[in-house]
Amino acid sequence: MRNSKQPLTFERLRRQNKRRCEAYFHKIHEWSEAEWACALAGEVGELCNFIKKRTRILKSEKFTRQTDKDLEPLRQEAKKEIGDALAYLDLTATSLGFRLEDCVRDKFNEVSERVKSKIKL
Repeated sequence: MRNSKQPLTFERLRRQNKRRCEAYFHKIHEWSEAEWACALAGEVGELCNFIKKRTRILKSEKFTRQTDKDLEPLRQEAKKEIGDALAYLDLTATSLGFRLEDCVRDKFNEVSERVKSKIKL
């Protein structure tokens, strides 16, 4: 893994994500907006499934410290799906001609304005 100690930025994610996609899968614009959106939805769905399973265990009347060990693998799987979802979100933004950092900053600041918050990016 080259430069794995470099800080992760949106720009670095975009650059490396696009590079990997186009080198090992396909060109960004070979997929339609619908295909990118469906891929993203699939990853978010997988994340939701692991969260659902964790919630069922936590709410179970049979939940004990013994079953607590069943939660960690689900938590780790959720971590992986969060990473997958973010990668697809970035590729979706790239395919639409946006930079993920601009999408996040603009929307965050829009919500801050709406709720009259001074907290902005």
